[in-house]
Amino acid sequence: MKLLTIINAVPAMQRLCAERIDIAAAYQIHKRLPELDKCIGFFNAEREKILAAYEGREAEAKLRELFEFTTEYDKPPIPLKVKPGFSLSVNDISALAEFIKFEEE
Repeated sequence: MKLLTIINAVPAMQRLCAERIDIAAAYQIHKRLPELDKCIGFFNAEREKILAAYEGREAEAKLRELFEFTTEYDKPPIPLKVKPGFSLSVNDISALAEFIKFEEE
């Protein structure tokens, strides 16, 4: 999975984690968070190195390369039934598509 996919999903994942969802899905998400946190930590560390070492267009090019980096994260989406009261935007659902398989009841 591309690092950019994970980085783009962070805000939506945070909103989803704040929702009251069924325990099975919540537990599966909880188990995957450490691996996602490692990817985010890697991104932050590499971004800082790039910003310290490069400027301008060269920094932009290196950051684009970083976003395209393929991580080892390769898990199937977690099924989650959509229930009344959930509060996510269409953009959130799109960002979470690689992580959550939203299902109608």
